[in-house]
Amino acid sequence: MKMGIIATQDRSYVVRYYGCALLAYSLRPEALPALSPLLKHSDERTVEDARAAIDAIKRKNHNFFTDRDHSGKVFWSYA
Repeated sequence: MKMGIIATQDRSYVVRYYGCALLAYSLRPEALPALSPLLKHSDERTVEDARAAIDAIKRKNHNFFTDRDHSGKVFWSYA
């Protein structure tokens, strides 16, 4: 989780994206304080990623990070 938190503070959008993704996949509520400040980030993509990660954690469903409209048609897993 620490790596995800550090990544969310990076200058690169892609690194922030993967940080949000890692935190979302972890489903750990302890990540919420690190994600909340990103809701006011200047990059709208980062705001959307943070919002999706927060949603996934709060709903306890990591798929919601990628399935942002909760269609149930998108599944996210790592083998």
